[in-house]
Amino acid sequence: MLDDGNPQAVISGGEEDVTNLAFRLAISQMIAERAGQPLSLLILDEIFGSLDESRRNAVIELLRALADRFSQVILVTHIESVREGFDRVVRVGFDQASGVATVRDEPLGDRDVAA
Repeated sequence: MLDDGNPQAVISGGEEDVTNLAFRLAISQMIAERAGQPLSLLILDEIFGSLDESRRNAVIELLRALADRFSQVILVTHIESVREGFDRVVRVGFDQASGVATVRDEPLGDRDVAA
């Protein structure tokens, strides 16, 4: 689409990111099927940054729905509200002064967790 001769985006950045995620998942599924190997691990890094809350929730639901295809999903994010949508959260921290990294499980608290 052109606006005064300049190309303009047809979809938003968030829509583009969700579309790219869907393509990546579909390609992974196709490769796994052709190789005759099941998918077992999905690693996603900072996929929520450009998504509004509604789209974040939709992607979280999508990832939960894919549990039958991926036995393990590792998601890296700095968005605190996202952690409420998952069964387990591991927090990684780094102390600049001491140069020490820490890794700890976050308690689930009172969250409802699907079995």
